[in-house]
Amino acid sequence: MAAEAMESLVRPRSLAIVGASDDPSSIGGAPLVNLSAFGAVLPVHLVSRSRTEINGSPCLSSIDLLPADVDCAVLVVPAHAAAASLEACGRRGVRAAIVYASGFAETGAAGAAAQQELVDVAARYGMAVAGPNCLGLINFVDGLPLTFGSIAPQAVPASGGLGLVAQSGAMTMALTYAAQAEGVPVSYAISTGNEAVVTLEDYVGFLLEDDHTRCVAVLAEQIRRPREFRRLARRALAYEKPLVLLQAGREGAAAAAAASHTGALAGDYLVIETVLRDCGVVLVDTLDELVDAAGLLTRCARPSAAGIGLVTDSGSVKTLTLDLAAATGFALPELHAATTAHLVEVLPEFATVGNPVDITAQGLNKPSLYGDAAQALLDDDAIGMLLIAAMPGSDRQTGEQVDALLPVLSNVTKPVVYVFMGGAHPIPGGHDARVRAAGIPVLRSPERALRFLGKVAASAGARAATEPESVLPGVATTLTEHASKLLLSAHGLPVPRSALVSDVQGASSAAARLGYPVVLKAQAASMLHKTEAGAVAVGLADDAELRTAFSVMSRRVGGAADLDGYLVETMAGPGLELIVGARRDPDWGVVLLVGMGGVLAELLSDVVLLPADADESRIRDGLAQLRGHRLLEGFRGAGPVDVDAVVTTVVAVGHLMRDEPGVVEVDLNPLRVFAVGASVLDATVMRS
Repeated sequence: MAAEAMESLVRPRSLAIVGASDDPSSIGGAPLVNLSAFGAVLPVHLVSRSRTEINGSPCLSSIDLLPADVDCAVLVVPAHAAAASLEACGRRGVRAAIVYASGFAETGAAGAAAQQELVDVAARYGMAVAGPNCLGLINFVDGLPLTFGSIAPQAVPASGGLGLVAQSGAMTMALTYAAQAEGVPVSYAISTGNEAVVTLEDYVGFLLEDDHTRCVAVLAEQIRRPREFRRLARRALAYEKPLVLLQAGREGAAAAAAASHTGALAGDYLVIETVLRDCGVVLVDTLDELVDAAGLLTRCARPSAAGIGLVTDSGSVKTLTLDLAAATGFALPELHAATTAHLVEVLPEFATVGNPVDITAQGLNKPSLYGDAAQALLDDDAIGMLLIAAMPGSDRQTGEQVDALLPVLSNVTKPVVYVFMGGAHPIPGGHDARVRAAGIPVLRSPERALRFLGKVAASAGARAATEPESVLPGVATTLTEHASKLLLSAHGLPVPRSALVSDVQGASSAAARLGYPVVLKAQAASMLHKTEAGAVAVGLADDAELRTAFSVMSRRVGGAADLDGYLVETMAGPGLELIVGARRDPDWGVVLLVGMGGVLAELLSDVVLLPADADESRIRDGLAQLRGHRLLEGFRGAGPVDVDAVVTTVVAVGHLMRDEPGVVEVDLNPLRVFAVGASVLDATVMRS
């Protein structure tokens, strides 16, 4: 959507309300109430077929009587009249419109046809049309509440506010209320509705370019233009304007899995999560986290380091934090030696020095310990964000605690969250208001704070790199294992020595050349799970065993229409089995997959997804996230395996996907890893 059209929609200089009402409780009357409450000063033209004036303002009887310079029309008309009203607006040169009415694509085929009429009209006149089926939008910057929802004005500071975008009208209002309750200034709150013309991506693009918006928070049920959203995410990162996303409905929208293990394991949301996190998007799981993360990032800069530091006066909070870090994976880095030495000097001798820092209850007697510990962590470049989790005491004690911390926290550039423990119990003396006034978020639960800080930390260090667009072909062909391994070998991946044969004599000759023991496998693209089809025989020790296995296998699978022959391979020694894969999503691009493999790959689903250009360090971090990662290091008598070989293999698969745009999916299962080296024992490649 053109920038000029979006400006007319979100920041109009003149307005028309079509279907205006003098009933303040009605959908046609509520926008007038809101405009009055906000003190809006722009020209507002009222259109009503039943009234000549409303509250002293004249009403026009027809859209055709509007002046020719109206930026935006709010259409308070039923669904059946929306297209005709929009057409009339187009004829009068209205540049944008908001359609509140429901009864369109969300209702079925007839509604979808009615919605298409709106699309056609908008295209004909080049109009930016919000909705239908939306609650409108609220522009706090210019004081323009173009909504029938109940809302109060709020000032937007010069430093900017939070831009909210949600496809649900109710959630738009709920998030706005929640942000305001936390003292977070909101620049714009936008309900996108059905997005017939203007989509979520258009609004995000507008907010990224808006000087009054410091952070953008999105609640999406569906991202309709993924490539554009990816592009916007990279722009947000380049602009240093945080983008926070809560994707709803992700559990019910699993990808239609390909027959390979990779397709089954790389679900839709896992792909979205991997790609967008690599673009720097802060991905959250709950509405609370959306408000908390966006509120924090509206007040301060994005963290430059992922590490979270904690200062508390409770040993139990320290223990619970360590447990939560282990369970959810956020980083509590070790402190630098200089930091530790300083803390040893200032803390009580019975305090345990480290991260988290527990100053003990001695903080009640010596409040300066709070400030000393906080300053020490903030000065450590391993710490990207700081959490203060403390118990309020009496009015005096709480005031002294805050007095000790505010000089340290007020001018800091790193994100800081202050938790007064104790649930909803009132804070003595209202000292929490002093903390909020200093621009520092206040919460009541350290666990809630740590969970959302972990999500913010996950975005630290992202880079605004570009990625070639991926286009998924309409029809993909599954290669046989033999053909797949030829392609893999050409790209430097380790595959066993093998030969493709058509009869038992060829199999016997091939096995003699390769050396026993060998593996025999039938080759047909339709046999993706060869073990279940009886198309695999392993550990064949001599010619007699080979011939017997060939006879049995040929009787089982010899009638397959796409049988391409039989693969004879050298038998691999024992090792640890992993799965390595890649998938080219038509919307989100390429992701890599690595995890615990073999026949239990889908059952255990112990995998991680990585961006297509993941480097060796990123891959090692991914391996460390696996539940079974200790198996790589050696476990219960088994020695360590060659992690370098695993990393090299994953890097090679990433290069293959970038060099071969026609490859849709790669599935290496298992990749058997030895004490030295690795080998792809089975592979499936899908390509156009």
